[in-house]
Amino acid sequence: MIKSIIQQGARQFGYMPVEKLNYARNIAKRLDEHRELVEAIASKTTLLSQCEWHIGHLATQDDFLMRLYYQVHSKWPEEDPFVRQRPPILGPSTLPEYPSELNIHLLNREGKKNSHLAQEAEFDYGEAKQGHFYFYYIGDVNGFAIGKRDWVPVSVLIGLVSGRQWLLQKLSDGTWIDRESPLWVDWVNANLDAVMRTVAPSRERFSRNIPDELRLAEENYYADVQDVDVEERVMAHTRFDTMTHEYLRVMAITCPVKATTAFALAVPPEIYRYQQTATSKALNKATGEAIVSANKMAVAWFKHNGFEVDEEQQLVKVPDYQPLFFVGSQDL
Repeated sequence: MIKSIIQQGARQFGYMPVEKLNYARNIAKRLDEHRELVEAIASKTTLLSQCEWHIGHLATQDDFLMRLYYQVHSKWPEEDPFVRQRPPILGPSTLPEYPSELNIHLLNREGKKNSHLAQEAEFDYGEAKQGHFYFYYIGDVNGFAIGKRDWVPVSVLIGLVSGRQWLLQKLSDGTWIDRESPLWVDWVNANLDAVMRTVAPSRERFSRNIPDELRLAEENYYADVQDVDVEERVMAHTRFDTMTHEYLRVMAITCPVKATTAFALAVPPEIYRYQQTATSKALNKATGEAIVSANKMAVAWFKHNGFEVDEEQQLVKVPDYQPLFFVGSQDL
């Protein structure tokens, strides 16, 4: 049905190539397959309204959706949850991975030295409000700044430390400059050393489970779990993995680069109406809350490990960090 609607709209308006049609259809179909699951989660739990990071992001991750399906239908088998069969309603898993070959390789590229600071004097933080990734924006299209002097947004800090190109791509999507541009390259090159110099003494902690007491508490709690409510069982079966891995997991599934344009490609009004359904809105709400809670979790981790943080603005202090300033209208 969805396929025929999209194709009918394409024939009527005549502006969607086949590959874009198929992509939009697959996105719409996948949301429709999740309808029963999302409604079950929403009706039987409060997971879609939770803000705690270890609960809020579960509703937005495909691999955890499988577990939630069994939770809300009271079908929690005894065997290890990681080897359980996926219910047909979820289709194949499509979570992005985080391969090491995506590490940052920008230092050998040429930028224009200090171009990222050229418009610093023109940027007025008093007029700016925080938006995507806690960047500062003046209006919708009149300029942005990535952090403040010596204060870096936690998303940028994790992106640079973890060396994930795909996360930097998402960050650049929060601006209106290209990730390959000399301006962006100059900003990254200017800050890699400062970030690594600050984080290096604590970097070993990025490969360890966040605090041991949480892991032990989880193990002890799991041993006592019998017939408790859904939220408690989800918590018990959630592994407290490394802070960065959990943060990257949330960021990867909540705003994949291609998915941000999925419905922009499907412009027929039928698809726009589908995007406004309760299912789509529930997923969008859950992903938004997941991003917020992931940032709070990461900032709390840095604070726990001795970093100076601004919890309200989601910033971590990194001496010598230099923002990227851009003042001027977005090229629409």
